[in-house]
Amino acid sequence: MSYILDALRKSEEERQPRDIGALTPVQRSRTQRRSNPWLAGLVLILMCNAVLLGYLTFGRDLVDNNISSTPLESGTITIVPTAGEPATATIPTPAIASRNTAQMEPNDTGHNDEAVTIRPSIQTNDIDQLLASLTFTSHLYADDPKVSSVMIDGRVFREGDTPRIGVDIVSITSTGVVIRYRGREVAYNVLAQWE
Repeated sequence: MSYILDALRKSEEERQPRDIGALTPVQRSRTQRRSNPWLAGLVLILMCNAVLLGYLTFGRDLVDNNISSTPLESGTITIVPTAGEPATATIPTPAIASRNTAQMEPNDTGHNDEAVTIRPSIQTNDIDQLLASLTFTSHLYADDPKVSSVMIDGRVFREGDTPRIGVDIVSITSTGVVIRYRGREVAYNVLAQWE
């Protein structure tokens, strides 16, 4: 019988926490409260990098919608007619600061050399402001349209691409680019701005 009582006492002692065992959870909680400052700093730096990368990738498209109101120099813009439009002459307009525009060669799509009659609803100031806000840094022309490209605002575009909302690249010519803006095609001499 004494063996049974000794075994019961022993099991009871094992169940009850000892004085040393009672301190162990408190010590563990103190060590859990301490956090590594390097880990917190690393997490903060990674979050800042993610925000910066998101802004650089997606935020520029939102900023590009702002059109500058800088004074414009004189120049000309040739508007190429679309199908079913009446034809007229080249329009002298206030030109873009530090950019020259000139009449472009007609492309192979069958456009004629005459420009479009501009209705009162078409505002050449909008076209001038659009062209002033575009930064052309590279122009690559080839006979094959798949190889031709133009770099606008630091990004490479080909025929049919859309550099901004409402702006489509119709074709890339030997001296520039033909852009469709608000249903009108505008020929822009990219090479003239670099001379």
